[in-house]
Amino acid sequence: MPRSTDCPAPWFRKSCGGSRLHGVPSRFQRLAAHWLRPISPLPWLGLELAVGTNDVAQPCSRFAALAFGDWWQSLFAGGYAPGNSQDGADRDTGFIEGRYAFSWNGNWAAVPTMDGGVEDIVFLPAPDLGNGPTIGAASWQFGVTETCEHPDGAAAWIEHAIQDKYLAAFSDGIGLIPSTPSAAAMTTNYAPGGPLEVFFGLSNAQALVRPVTPGYPVVAKVFEKALADIADGANVADTLDAAVDEIDADIEANNGYGN
Repeated sequence: MPRSTDCPAPWFRKSCGGSRLHGVPSRFQRLAAHWLRPISPLPWLGLELAVGTNDVAQPCSRFAALAFGDWWQSLFAGGYAPGNSQDGADRDTGFIEGRYAFSWNGNWAAVPTMDGGVEDIVFLPAPDLGNGPTIGAASWQFGVTETCEHPDGAAAWIEHAIQDKYLAAFSDGIGLIPSTPSAAAMTTNYAPGGPLEVFFGLSNAQALVRPVTPGYPVVAKVFEKALADIADGANVADTLDAAVDEIDADIEANNGYGN
C-alpha cells in the first residue's frame, strides 16, 4: 500500500523497445489490466482531450486527443485489457480470483476485493498519463434550480445532508471516500490507520472535479460510448469527432445549460 502520493504507477511507462509494461513479470504481460474499460475512471480525461467548440473542450489540441485515442486502442489491440466482450463475471471477479494482474477500478471495489480473500492487495496511485496523475472527483453533486419555490428550504436540506455523521454513514454503507477529514475519521475504512486510509490522501492530492454542469451525464455517456467503440477498433479521429459533435449539439439544444 503506497505511503506517498508522489509516485504514480510506473508500469504505464513504455519502454524504448516496445510496449512492455515496466515491472510486470512476463507471464502477466497479457493480463496487465482487468478493467481498462471506457467507463467512470476516464470520462474526465476525455473531456480534457475532446476537440470541439464548447468551453470544456477548447484547451486541448487535436493531436493530444488523437494520441490518447491511439494509445487507448492499443491497450485492447495488444491484449493488455480484455475489452468489451469480456464476460461480466470475469470483469467483477477476475482480479479477486487471480485471473488478472491489475484492476483499474474505483475505490468502491476495494472492500469487496478484501472481503473476497485477497490479503496481499496493493493499492497503487493513479498513473501519470501525461499531465500528472488524476483521480475523478465529485461524481454526485447537489443543485437547486432557479425555479425552486423554496430555495432556502432546499439549501437547508443540503446543509443537513452533508453533516459529517451522514457522510460517514454513507461511506460505511457503500464504500465511497468521505469528503471531509472529520467525516473520514468517523468511518471504519478511511479513519487514520484504516485499511483504505491511503485513498483519502490520494484523492485529496490528485482529485480533479468533474465538470459542474447539468450536461455532464450526456457528456459522460457520449464519451463512454466513444471509448467503447475505439476499444472495438473504430477509427479514432472519426469517433472522437462524432462524440464532440454530439456533445456540442446537446449543449446548444439546452441553451448552454445556463452558461
